[in-house]
Amino acid sequence: MDLNELMEKFAATAEIKGCAPDGNGVYWLLVDDMPLCVFATDDGHVVLSADVGDPPPGGVETRECFYRTLLEAMHLGRGSAGASFSIDGSSGTVCLHRTEALSALDFESFKSMMGHFVDTLAEWRKIAADFRPVAEKRALEESARRQGARDMAANGFMQV
Repeated sequence: MDLNELMEKFAATAEIKGCAPDGNGVYWLLVDDMPLCVFATDDGHVVLSADVGDPPPGGVETRECFYRTLLEAMHLGRGSAGASFSIDGSSGTVCLHRTEALSALDFESFKSMMGHFVDTLAEWRKIAADFRPVAEKRALEESARRQGARDMAANGFMQV
């Protein structure tokens, strides 16, 4: 089966209306309010790709913890269902993507891959969103601490 056949059958099964590739052969889907794209490469692979979200705000420690969490999830595919994370160099957005050889996919394996990908995407979008309030709270606390140190210095006191 080629990607068009797989997507046609998948759209019918999932009751997705208007599922057609754009002018570049990319299928853009909205699944559980999460946009994702599906396309075939010239070398015979199928790629699933979607945005997880922006890295959390805050200092180096917060981002390091976030990126470490992503890398640990990718270790042997245990927390990523075989998908990989990347960062869009122009926007800084964290992306999730999975690539499989088209020749290795029948409809059932494609449907399973799509399901695992969507479940993984939903989980990581939640993890990324949950990092934000924690990171924002830490950033505010750090800002207040620094402002307190500046105020003390301005009044002739030194924080030790």
